[in-house]
Amino acid sequence: MIALRVLLYMLAILPQRDERDVAFRFYLAEAIVESTSDVTEQNTLAKIARWESGYRRDIAACRVNGDHGGAFGSFQVHPRSPQERARICNSLADSARAALIRIRESIAACGDLTGFVSGKCGVAVADAKKRWGGE
Repeated sequence: MIALRVLLYMLAILPQRDERDVAFRFYLAEAIVESTSDVTEQNTLAKIARWESGYRRDIAACRVNGDHGGAFGSFQVHPRSPQERARICNSLADSARAALIRIRESIAACGDLTGFVSGKCGVAVADAKKRWGGE
């Protein structure tokens, strides 16, 4: 049931393209719910995936990468090792967990998500909180 709430939230912030898109988003919602029970974190992950990948299957499967080939998966995480890259590319749940680790590290270090976005605290990323912070 919780995954359904996340799915409906994802559909509200970006309408579906077709039936396969809805099915993929449901799997992504399940992965998000598996990674955290916190509603704010779930919504933040849904927002990041919307912004970073548009919920595209080819991006989730790492057939398309961002940041000049350095960012992978639905959340466009920069892996810290080849093993982490493989996990991100092979498992939606592992991809969500990797993104959640980065979010929590950013909040611990910076007090918000600007570190997640820029890699540095204090760097002005005006719309980071609007895009990803809380509700």
